[in-house]
Amino acid sequence: MIFYFAAIAFLISLLALIYASYTDLKQRIVPDFLSYGLIVFGIILAAIESVLLNDWIYFGYSAFAAIYGFIFALILYRLGLWAGGDVKLFTGIAALNPINVNIAQYFGLGFVLFNTINLPIFPINFFILSIFSMLPYGAFLIFTKINKTEFFKEELQKSKNLVFYGIFLSGLSYFTIIFKLNYFIALFSILLFGLIDRKNKVLSKIIAILCFIFAFYGSNYSIKLILDSLIIIVSIFLFILIFSLLSSGRKVLKKKVKIENLEEGMIPANNVLIENNSLRFEESLNIKSIINYIKHNQMDRLKEKIEAKDLFASSNKACGFTQEQILKLKEIARNEEIKEIEIKESAPMVPAMLLAYIILNIIGDLLWHIIIA
Repeated sequence: MIFYFAAIAFLISLLALIYASYTDLKQRIVPDFLSYGLIVFGIILAAIESVLLNDWIYFGYSAFAAIYGFIFALILYRLGLWAGGDVKLFTGIAALNPINVNIAQYFGLGFVLFNTINLPIFPINFFILSIFSMLPYGAFLIFTKINKTEFFKEELQKSKNLVFYGIFLSGLSYFTIIFKLNYFIALFSILLFGLIDRKNKVLSKIIAILCFIFAFYGSNYSIKLILDSLIIIVSIFLFILIFSLLSSGRKVLKKKVKIENLEEGMIPANNVLIENNSLRFEESLNIKSIINYIKHNQMDRLKEKIEAKDLFASSNKACGFTQEQILKLKEIARNEEIKEIEIKESAPMVPAMLLAYIILNIIGDLLWHIIIA
């Protein structure tokens, strides 16, 4: 009998996430009837299961998962990281899936990797894997926008240059061990290499490669040494390149939209402020700007930015514009003859939820096993 309840929970959750993914991709909304329906259906299904099996733990788990799932998602909403539709949908999935259904296990499939935990922790696993599931799509979205820009070419060149630093450092580390070099000498060598690199890129690359080759020679061409060094170099390159892509995403994932064509949920690329019934646009606070304010002793200005008394719509809020804000914006823009506004292009959350849900139902509670391993 437990299988039938698991199958119902899986099927309803899967169909709901597929439909919500469609509406999120097409209209950037999640219908309320779908989310509220999942919450109610999840609680009722758990209650029926508890009655039939004479064990109220199923109802308790469903209610508990729905409550803590909602509180957790609401915090993300308040922080501006999630939209309201994401909060309600997440709560619905939590109510219907307090424990990982792991549907693959019922069919004896050989690729079920991990057992499920008989505790209401599925929403936690679901959230974490949903975030990771967004990364490939987000990176792809950024790459399609940035790969043709001069900025990307500059960042790619910087990454390549830093790879040679990695080659030099991996070679120098073995010299330090083999010849028992003083760490001050090693530090001086790094600084000297940096000076040479600034003056002559070709010469610094030759030095880095020679240092690496001599390290191999001094270690008798150890295969493990070669593999470890190559892994270090490749990892450095990929980390720098991915970091550059993600950090520059906010610069390229923007597009101009006519104010008359604004839709609910669209996120402004810059903070929108209304002062004396007049529109003003300001870049949102980030780590770099905060450091600059502190560096130039502009604490009053930083305080004004943080309080943002005239803030009308924040670029850091995932919920985007409301219908009321759009109407107000159109009214003011009409008087000031403002035609367009920059909005963010962001990766939708629900398709990542769908991917995470499918993965967890195939492999089991992967993250739980990683944590307790």
